Amino acid sequence: MAKFKIAQNPTFSTDVSIPRVGADPIEVKFTYRILGRKELAAMYDKWSENAQRLLGDEEFTFSSLAEADIEVQVQQIQDIVMSWGFDDEYNAESVYALCDTCTQAAQAIVEAYRTAYAENRTKN
Repeated sequence: MAKFKIAQNPTFSTDVSIPRVGADPIEVKFTYRILGRKELAAMYDKWSENAQRLLGDEEFTFSSLAEADIEVQVQQIQDIVMSWGFDDEYNAESVYALCDTCTQAAQAIVEAYRTAYAENRTKN
């Protein structure tokens, strides 16, 4: 009989296709945090509250919208990513630069994370 531990590893890794403007996407390895259901729900609640706060309290300008969107994306990446395969060091400054210059990267990173959880649910 196979042995099985209930506790999961604290992280998992997967390759993420990072879109680039005017170039082919690149595959980058990301190591993500594994969260329990309650932690995951609390994190999604925080993301929603942050987005509503950042996008709802200001007079609309394209600049304010872009800055708020970048802030939300930076927070999302910092909440779920432990490390990445870019040449740049994984830190707050490089996460901000990624979200500012690669407009669809954060969405791809978060979607890969969500997909890993969705695939896990369908396999159980």
